[in-house]
Amino acid sequence: DDTPGLGSPVIPGLLALLCHREFARVTGLHREHLSSAVVVAGILAATVLTLLAVRPQTLTLTHAATLVALCLLNVLPDRPSGYIRRVALAAGSFMLFGVGLGRLAHFPDLPLPDYRPLVCVLIACVQLNDVFAYCCGRALAPRLGNAKWFSTTSPGKTVAGHLGAIALTTPLAAWLLSLALAGTPLAQPVHLAALALIIAVGGQLGDLVISSVKRDVGVKDMGALLPGHGGVLDRCNSLLLVIPVVYHYTRQVLESSPT
Repeated sequence: DDTPGLGSPVIPGLLALLCHREFARVTGLHREHLSSAVVVAGILAATVLTLLAVRPQTLTLTHAATLVALCLLNVLPDRPSGYIRRVALAAGSFMLFGVGLGRLAHFPDLPLPDYRPLVCVLIACVQLNDVFAYCCGRALAPRLGNAKWFSTTSPGKTVAGHLGAIALTTPLAAWLLSLALAGTPLAQPVHLAALALIIAVGGQLGDLVISSVKRDVGVKDMGALLPGHGGVLDRCNSLLLVIPVVYHYTRQVLESSPT
């Protein structure tokens, strides 16, 4: 696909940069210019290499080189105070956004007749998962109680909301995936169920990861780029874990299945 869109690495690269920018701003990483610059350079390098369709080994080497550069370059200023914090923040940002979210750029490489339906199902289902969690929490909590698994990290989410979202998202995702992956080895019930659970559970875990960051630094939203919705990261948080896990699961199944 030669046009910027679902098939272009430009879009995932831009999303990764925007998410890193918001993460760096709220965590204070933006004040560590060297560390933040290395993360940006790593994301840009991965995007360019994906555009050039280099071998996967080269891209993996780029990811490793970025992490090594973060460790080594932070030694050069001779400022050991805060070394662990700035390297850990930068490495976490690169792994979540540059590597994890960046896997979205590699879905066109999957041996599928068309990867776009799969990507659309992932995006739609993780968003619906959030809606289901809210609706189930409001509807079921008065009957089942307001028990919470993560009362400090996500005080608005109840056990009823978590379980209700999984109960609704899993069958919906499995059905949509059966349409998107029809005629492929992934259309088998066991794989559809596994992918659907990855979406339902992984979406909530990704949201909890970013919620933990927000509670730690004391902010409500990661940004204000999208009026009424916070920042880009507030919209992408549920995809952070789903995208890489679904990509690698899908690739493993397709490559290990007899042709």
